[in-house]
Amino acid sequence: MKPQQFICREGDIEVRANPKRDMHGDNVEIVKWEGATCYTVAYWDGDRDGGHNLTFVGDRPFKLTEPEREVFWRFAHAAQTILGL
Repeated sequence: MKPQQFICREGDIEVRANPKRDMHGDNVEIVKWEGATCYTVAYWDGDRDGGHNLTFVGDRPFKLTEPEREVFWRFAHAAQTILGL
């Protein structure tokens, strides 16, 4: 399922559809903002069979502060729902 365009941000953590992310049609990522730039913390890849794989970028999720991790997991759960998982 290709998610609708969306973006949700709380503090420096954001979940969004990123049309440049995935060649199989699913393109949801969670990013952390630092000033005017951001970096990907985790993303979902769609596979050929219609599945979804949540991928952490290195140890970035573990470097978030406790409040940021709470937002991260809340957003991850919401994205799973949007993707129909």
